[in-house]
Amino acid sequence: MLAHLSKDHDGRVGRRHMILVFESTFTQLASSAIILSSEIKGDASVGEKSLVYKCTFTDSVDIGNNCIVLGIHSNNLRGNQSSFSLVVPDDHCLWGVPVFGNGPRVTLCCSVHDNPKLALTMGGTFCGKSWKEKFDELRISENDVWPNHILNDERTLWNAKLFPVVAPEKGVVFAMWLMGVYQSCSGLLHEWKMCDRVSLSRVHRQIDFHRFCNELDAHQSRIALGLAKGSLQSGLLDRDLSKLCKQIVKGLDRGTEICKDLLTFFSDLRVDTWKVPLSRVYQAQLDISKACNYGVDSIATYEKHVWDAVAEETLMAIHQNQGKYYTFLSESYLF
Repeated sequence: MLAHLSKDHDGRVGRRHMILVFESTFTQLASSAIILSSEIKGDASVGEKSLVYKCTFTDSVDIGNNCIVLGIHSNNLRGNQSSFSLVVPDDHCLWGVPVFGNGPRVTLCCSVHDNPKLALTMGGTFCGKSWKEKFDELRISENDVWPNHILNDERTLWNAKLFPVVAPEKGVVFAMWLMGVYQSCSGLLHEWKMCDRVSLSRVHRQIDFHRFCNELDAHQSRIALGLAKGSLQSGLLDRDLSKLCKQIVKGLDRGTEICKDLLTFFSDLRVDTWKVPLSRVYQAQLDISKACNYGVDSIATYEKHVWDAVAEETLMAIHQNQGKYYTFLSESYLF
């Protein structure tokens, strides 16, 4: 995936899509990084050729080069430690998924170079290191990861019980420990051993796909709302408000009411309020009202405003061009 997305493809790879970025002097997003359906504020760094999808970065975040990060929300992590920073080393994957139960999640990690099906005895790796190196680093043993009935030749990352089923903020801490960001943490080691843990193979059977899809819709809808508000507040109307509002209605509980509130931005229709022609302003009202399922009469009224404004602006443009044409003729005659 990273190899495909990092290629130029004659400039046709969209590296930014459905994102809200509130930049500061500490925001560093590599031009080759692919950031999709995400919100980034303040002190955040995303390295070269990394992929970030469905994430919220609002605290100290450092994503390395050639990383894949999916479904991680750092705004939920501050409560865990006052000085907490989310760090993903180069060439690593970090992703979180909801599982069946009362709100637990599993946060998983590995290296982009790990082969999950390669056995321990055949040179298998975890987070880019041999299992022996990893065991020494984490101070754990094979028996902590695999039950006795799994033979040495069958012991792989695919069936290693590594990933705790815990609250998301705690899961990220465990994942950073597994990736080697926390070199020594005896308290975390004890907690990890006491946790209910799953393997890569097991987590696929436990994912709550209904909640996963609902979370994705809600997250993208919040992004869409931010983009819509930004477009309206700037007066540029430079977004597809029709699609954004449809996403808001689809993914948020009060989506229709929220979109109706957006129409309050049009209470002032003075020309100096907007940086676009009034026909575009009326079209934006029409798009939002359609997404809110307004009645036929209301939509017809907005449509009439659009066409009246188009006619007026067209007529004005014709008169202006005629004036320029007559001026040109008179100047040519004098010459």
